Amino acid sequence: MTYFVTGATGTVGKHIVDQLVKRGEKVRALTRNPEKREASAAIEWVKGDLKNPETFKEALQGIDGLYLIGSTDKMGDDELVTSPDIISLAEEAGVKKVVLNAVYGDDELRDAIKNSSLEWTFVQAAGFMANALEMNGWKEAIQDKSVIKEPNLNKGSALIHEEDIARVVVTVLLENQHHAKTYSINGKEAITVAEQLDTLSNALSVPIVYQEQTLQEMKEELKRAGASEKEIAFYVEMTENTPEMGIVPNGLVEKLTGKSPKTFYQWVEEHKGLFND
Repeated sequence: MTYFVTGATGTVGKHIVDQLVKRGEKVRALTRNPEKREASAAIEWVKGDLKNPETFKEALQGIDGLYLIGSTDKMGDDELVTSPDIISLAEEAGVKKVVLNAVYGDDELRDAIKNSSLEWTFVQAAGFMANALEMNGWKEAIQDKSVIKEPNLNKGSALIHEEDIARVVVTVLLENQHHAKTYSINGKEAITVAEQLDTLSNALSVPIVYQEQTLQEMKEELKRAGASEKEIAFYVEMTENTPEMGIVPNGLVEKLTGKSPKTFYQWVEEHKGLFND
């Protein structure tokens, strides 16, 4: 079988590519810069832009299953919003199945998928452990020895390892009983922001100073980062009224894959060297 992986060099996508290859499958991997990647017998790198799927429609030929990202959490000019046109192009190419990594703001894409002839599954994950490195600004604050300010320091979050998200996606791609289902997955434990920062402090052997951030301070920070009023309202809602799947481990990763999710401590041990780059 051959699977098309979008966001193939990203936080989750790179693990999906790796796991599919280890399972003996072939991968056609989408990237904006294929010349920077090394091809192999199992991986073919494809150049394209999800905002304009016509740029890679030929590469959808001969594909059995598609892993799709809808958008990123980046705000401003770097924000990615995948064009729903990719679904009709996938149908025309004969693709049979799509798995969407579903996030806030991709309603139009979800509707296109549901109204298509494709077998589909939505996987929506709780907070990524990788945000500690990639999005929270913690890496820079740790390197600068500055104070980290976060809301709800002592509220638990059922964070999930990106490798576990990939494992669920690969399971769904390779199995046949997941059509028209939405899986809300999370991690093994509920861990507070304070506990995350203490875990990082111990692993890195550096002091990390943190303080409670007010909602008003959070709004102002999001606005400076380029968030729209709608996005700010969403983040405030998620902070004040976090859904149960964001705070209570549900065991679905292990139920679907047969493997227990990784802990935040394990994630830190795997990635602590990157905080010094």
